[in-house]
Amino acid sequence: MPPASARSADLRRRAESLASLAACSRTGADQLRLLYPEVGDLRVQAVLERALDDMRDLLAAVDVAATELADDLAVLPRQNTIREDGARDPSPTPRGPVRR
Repeated sequence: MPPASARSADLRRRAESLASLAACSRTGADQLRLLYPEVGDLRVQAVLERALDDMRDLLAAVDVAATELADDLAVLPRQNTIREDGARDPSPTPRGPVRR
């Protein structure tokens, strides 16, 4: 098993990567909100708008999930730390139930 400091650094890197993914997803969803091209055909226009709505919803879901995971990973390195007196520090718990 790697030392706790290596594990903590790895968890922090993963949390940072997830936070970056969340930001990119948020930006993509915002940019798609501005995109409503006119195609002229009402049926095609409706299909295109539904597809854009679905993409925005997907990006928003990725943003939320990545943010929650990043927040949870940021907490993990602080869990189960041992103080100088040998006692364990109380560890914060991630939000909500663990989903599998």
